[in-house]
Amino acid sequence: MIPKLCATGMMCLGCLVLLPTARAQRQLQDNFCPWPDKIWTNTFTLTNTPAGFGITVDFSNRCYVANGSAIYVYDSTGASLTNWTVPSARDVCFDPVSNVVYVCSATTSNQVRIYDSNYNLIRQWGTNTLSSPNGIAVGSNGLVYLADTGNYRIQVFNAQGNFVRQWGQSGSGSGQFNGIYDIAVGPDGSVYATDYTNARVQQFAANGNYLTAYSGTSWYTKTIAMAPDGLIYVWGGNSALWAPRLFPAQLGNEFFLSVGAPDWLVGAAFSPRGNLLYVLSQTQIRVFRRIYRTPGTIPPNAVPLPVVLNVAQRPSTTWVDIDFSVIDADDATVQAGVVACLNGRQDLLAIIPMLTFTNGTDVMLPTNVATGVKYHLTWNAGADWLTSYGNVKINVLAKDARGLLDAHYITIPSNATYTTPLTISQSPYTQTDFLGVWTWLVATANPNIRLTTGSVYAVNSAYGVYSNALATTATNTLTTTTTTDGRTFIFAMMTSNMVSTVYSNWIIREATTGEVNSAKLGTTGKITQWTPRVQINGLPQLVNEYSFDTGSFNTNNPSWYPTNDWWTVLVPR
Repeated sequence: MIPKLCATGMMCLGCLVLLPTARAQRQLQDNFCPWPDKIWTNTFTLTNTPAGFGITVDFSNRCYVANGSAIYVYDSTGASLTNWTVPSARDVCFDPVSNVVYVCSATTSNQVRIYDSNYNLIRQWGTNTLSSPNGIAVGSNGLVYLADTGNYRIQVFNAQGNFVRQWGQSGSGSGQFNGIYDIAVGPDGSVYATDYTNARVQQFAANGNYLTAYSGTSWYTKTIAMAPDGLIYVWGGNSALWAPRLFPAQLGNEFFLSVGAPDWLVGAAFSPRGNLLYVLSQTQIRVFRRIYRTPGTIPPNAVPLPVVLNVAQRPSTTWVDIDFSVIDADDATVQAGVVACLNGRQDLLAIIPMLTFTNGTDVMLPTNVATGVKYHLTWNAGADWLTSYGNVKINVLAKDARGLLDAHYITIPSNATYTTPLTISQSPYTQTDFLGVWTWLVATANPNIRLTTGSVYAVNSAYGVYSNALATTATNTLTTTTTTDGRTFIFAMMTSNMVSTVYSNWIIREATTGEVNSAKLGTTGKITQWTPRVQINGLPQLVNEYSFDTGSFNTNNPSWYPTNDWWTVLVPR
C-alpha cells in the first residue's frame, strides 16, 4: 500500500500524516540548584506584612538583614557577626561601587543611612517628603532610589541626600501604585518596582518614563531582587516567580524555583557577582547557587534556529519533500541533521532514522549547511519506515560550536594528601540530557552507534564500550534510560572531541558521590583516586566513570533532591 497525505491532514488507514517541526539546540541553561547551598536560622523572627524586610550581600558574602528594628550581619557560613539598632529599619542594600551599605527606615523622620564595611555610620539624611519608605536600591550611577510607600511613588536622591527626581501616584494605571514595597535598578538603568495590590511589577526608564508591567493572576508582589546581569527575582503572595531579563524591555519568560522555606518569604538579594541568591523567610535564610551550564569559553551568542518551511508527500509515492533553512545571526555555517519521530514522541522507540534521500535533494543531511539559505530534501519514507500508514513529525536539528552537553566547571581545592584540584560541573546531567545526545547522534547518522528497536548500541566497541545497550526505552512506559555504559560512551566521546580544542589538556569522567558532596558543601574534600578503565584515542591515559544517584546524599528532606542525575569532572592529563 502506498502511503499518502489525505486532504484533511488527519490520520486514516492508508494515509501518512506528516507534521513539520523544527527544533533548535537548547538555549543555554540558566537556573538554580534545586536545593540550597546553605540554610541558617535567623536570630530573630520577622512578622508577615506586605512590607518586605530587607536583605543584601557584600563582596565578602556577608549578609545584612533589616528586621524592622536593627541590622543583623552574618558571615558567608551563616554565623552571626554583629547587629546594630536602626529604628524601623525597612530595607538594606549594598552598593558595590562605593562598597557601603544603605538602610532606609520608616521612622518619624523617614531616614536614609549609609554605613561603611566596619558598620560605622558615614552619613544620613531625612526628609518629611518621604512617607514610610519600604524599599531602597542604588544604581550604577550612584543614585539612591526609594520605594516611597506612603506617597505611592518613587523618589531619587544622590549619595549626599540631594533630591533628584520623583514619579508615581496612587491608582491602578500606568505609573500609578497601590502598595509599592520594593525596588530594583537594572544594569541598563531601568527601574523596577513592586505594586502590591495591583498585583504587578512596573518597569520605568531611568528618567521615570513608564515602559511596561508584568501582571500575575492574584499575584500580590512583595519582593524584587536584581542580579548584575539583569536577571530579576520577584516574589509575590501566591508564587515565586523568576523573570529572566533576556532583553531590556522584557519582563516575561518566567521560570520557577521552589525554595522550600518553612514560612513566608519576606526578602531576597543576589550576591554582587550574581552567582548566589539569598532568600529571607520569617525564620530562615536560604542560599541558592546559580547554575550556568555553558562550556568554558563563551560560545557564539545566537542559538541556531531551524525553520521547516514545507513538508509534503508526493502523490502516489513514498517520497516526502522537505524545505528548511537555519537562522543564526553569528554563524555562517552550522551542523544540521534530520530525524522522524513516530506520533511526535520523544523516546528511542519512536525515532525513525532518515537515511534514504532521493530525487530533488540538494543537500544531503547530516552535513554543515549555510545559514539563511533554503534547502530541499526528498526523503524516501518507504525505504526507512517499513509501515503502510502512520503519523510522524519531521525534526530538523542544528548545532553550532557548542558541545553536545552544556557544562560550566568550578574548581574544588585539593587537600594536602592529593595535590591535584578537582574541577566539577556545577550542574548535573539528567536522563533528558542524555536522550538529547542520542537523538542528535541518530539525526546526524553517527557511525559509532546503531539504533535497534528502541535501544542504542556501540558499533565496533567504540569508545571502549562493547555489547551492552547504551540506552533503552521501556515499551510500557516509553521512558528512555541511559545506562552506565551509555554514560561511559558519552563522556568518552566528549573527551575525544576535546583533543584538538582549547580543552586538549583535560579529560572527562563522572564525579563520585563524595566529590559531589564536597562540592555541594563547599568544603575541601579528599580528591578521590580512580582506576583507569577506557582508553581514548589520542589521550595518554585511560578514563573511568562512576554512577550514583543524588538521592543518596539527602540530608534534610528527600523531596528536595532530584534522582538519576550525574555530574562530570574535568581531570588534568
